[in-house]
Amino acid sequence: MLVSSDYLNEEELKIRLIALLFQIANIDDDTRVRVFYERPLSADINGYSLSVVCDCMVAASTIFRTPTHPYFFLQDGPPLRFKKAKGEKRDRNVGPPEAQMLVAMLTAQEANQDNAPVYGGFLIGSVWRLATLVGRNYCTSRQYSASQQDDLLALTFALRHLKKLIVTL
Repeated sequence: MLVSSDYLNEEELKIRLIALLFQIANIDDDTRVRVFYERPLSADINGYSLSVVCDCMVAASTIFRTPTHPYFFLQDGPPLRFKKAKGEKRDRNVGPPEAQMLVAMLTAQEANQDNAPVYGGFLIGSVWRLATLVGRNYCTSRQYSASQQDDLLALTFALRHLKKLIVTL
């Protein structure tokens, strides 16, 4: 049975859908790659200080479960009735999920200093978009609906492929 994320708040979305999807995709692999939640990330880029709290980050980790080399970010927003795609007045300092994800991706590029692609995704309600940042070239995927079985399988496949990409870096 698919869970409709249209009626979940942000924390329920993480627990019931996102964490489950990462578990099914079998992302964690000792210190090579691990999923982290609610981790801060910051960097100075071209004279600008950027910082974000990553809703979900896939990164290499130390033996103490501390992220060391971020590869993928997922920023989530609750359904549209709670957080509009362009942000609401109360979210003015936070920004929409896509902007938060892009800040995390740019910050990771600066921290990693390896010219490797950085991956990301953002979702609002049940709608997911995946993204890639290579240098300063940014692109996003089509929309995927977590309430549609075929799209949910495609997201799981994409996350499993992400792990393969990361492990071979």
